[in-house]
Amino acid sequence: MQASGKNIKGLMTGNNMFRIPFFQRRYVWEEENWERFADDMESLIDRTNPYFLGSLIFKKEPIDNDDRINGVANKYFVVDGQQRLTTLFIYMKILHMATGKQSSFNENYMVDSDLLIPTLDHNSLDRKSFDKIMKLEASMKELEGDDKIIQAYRYFRNRITSNEALNKSQLLKNINALVNFVTIVVDEADDEQQIFDTINSLGVDLNTDELMKNFLYCSDQDEENYSQNWKPVFDTKEEAEFWKSDASANKKADKKENKKIEQFFHAFVRIKMWDFPNLTSVDKKNFVKLHNTFNTCKSFVKVYDMSRQDLANEIIEYAKIYKNHFNREVLNEPTPKYACVKRLICFILSTKSFAITPYILYILRNVTDIEEQNKIFGYLETYLIRRVVADSANNNYSDLFSENLINNKILTFERLKGYIENKPNTDALAMPQDDVVKRGICYRNKVINEQNAQAILYLYESKLASLTSSFNDFKAIQMMSKKPPVNKGWITYPSNSDEEDVRIQRTNTLGNFFLIDDTGEKGVKKLKSPQERINAILKYENINTNNHLTRVRGNWTSENIDERNKYLADAINTRIWSIN
Repeated sequence: MQASGKNIKGLMTGNNMFRIPFFQRRYVWEEENWERFADDMESLIDRTNPYFLGSLIFKKEPIDNDDRINGVANKYFVVDGQQRLTTLFIYMKILHMATGKQSSFNENYMVDSDLLIPTLDHNSLDRKSFDKIMKLEASMKELEGDDKIIQAYRYFRNRITSNEALNKSQLLKNINALVNFVTIVVDEADDEQQIFDTINSLGVDLNTDELMKNFLYCSDQDEENYSQNWKPVFDTKEEAEFWKSDASANKKADKKENKKIEQFFHAFVRIKMWDFPNLTSVDKKNFVKLHNTFNTCKSFVKVYDMSRQDLANEIIEYAKIYKNHFNREVLNEPTPKYACVKRLICFILSTKSFAITPYILYILRNVTDIEEQNKIFGYLETYLIRRVVADSANNNYSDLFSENLINNKILTFERLKGYIENKPNTDALAMPQDDVVKRGICYRNKVINEQNAQAILYLYESKLASLTSSFNDFKAIQMMSKKPPVNKGWITYPSNSDEEDVRIQRTNTLGNFFLIDDTGEKGVKKLKSPQERINAILKYENINTNNHLTRVRGNWTSENIDERNKYLADAINTRIWSIN
């Protein structure tokens, strides 16, 4: 391994070619990164001391006859630094055009100024857009496309050309003179995968699929396999948008662990890990941790002797199943009346109950009889909802849908039913019995949240009759608030402290929640007073669970909530999600 300091001209000297391999992630920088980069570059106008742009890690590659014909003297595989190199090339291209020094750019950033071959050979996902920018002539014209490469070009072009006060010629000179890198060239015998993993562990924020792609398709010989199999599932624009979105009903995916790609790989690990009978207890504990997903998949290959190709194929197979079913559009479509996976997915996405995901994927892959599938999913729906209304304990809950059911290869309705119902009623994973469900609905101390209430009431309604409205068309609202509002409307708030304690306890329960349409001009958020909420609910007398309020039409008290809770408990136990 050799390390040295270089400025831009030193890096480009000698007709070097830098190759970004196909299996590295595509260019992902966004406006906040471009803004910081441009601010740093423009600050060089007033500097005389060097500016360090970070380290670049390369691995030297042999050159072939075509390289020699094109004037390539040295060829390097880019192990780390592709985001900064790509940004620098785009920025310098625009700056050279803005100063009328296109020929200088070609001399330094093209291995052949006549053939216009960029010294940065981008990966297959971004090469077309990158080369289009590199081969522009003097005119900085508008370019079609909306990938990050083109967006970066537009941002820097607009910023540089609109800033008339910027001394562009001086800026170009100072960048060439002051920007420095530390370049690290690893030996051919060094393991670039290990280097890549080490870099990631030090803070480079890569998604699990990007790490997996780098691990599974680690040589140029794998490119065709990658293009035909992995890329259509994970790396097209449409697929990338799906995988990087939030797994739940929440519209903002601001946490990496909430993204579908992370949820999927975590579920995959919890399915696959049981294929290895020699799994150690230490591995079991480590494998189920979300942040260990990538290292777990590597262990399947390096410790348990699974081939990379077999692992890739199985990941792809499960990913297709996941995408076909765990799509948030389920929440925008009417939910069927009959037991099926769509009802179960609606519950999972709306309540963020992701622990069951591995078992659902396992059933979808291994049970081909749709009728048997639906019986399994119907039983699981009953189990999950009864647990929510009963406020069951979650001891060993995640293990149920991985080690207990998948490891024991429970693939039929009868075996699933037998496994759950053989547990004693005192077990945390037992099916909640009718008395437990009634107690959880009627005498709950911990408030049932809006998401769970909406899911239960919506799925309840859809069991009675097929709905033409989707889950997202509704909102669940508490009729009686815990804190009395100034405008009390139809609601009676007792002055007696004992009665007030009872009232507050009742506000926590399912009976105090109602479904209302959230698609009209006056959405739920604008319904400030109890009177407004009641009037909105009364418009939907066809909703079975709203009937109690329409019958009262004069007041809403803790006694009314208690009556409705008993009605809901009886309906759930005997008709909607019965276990008899």
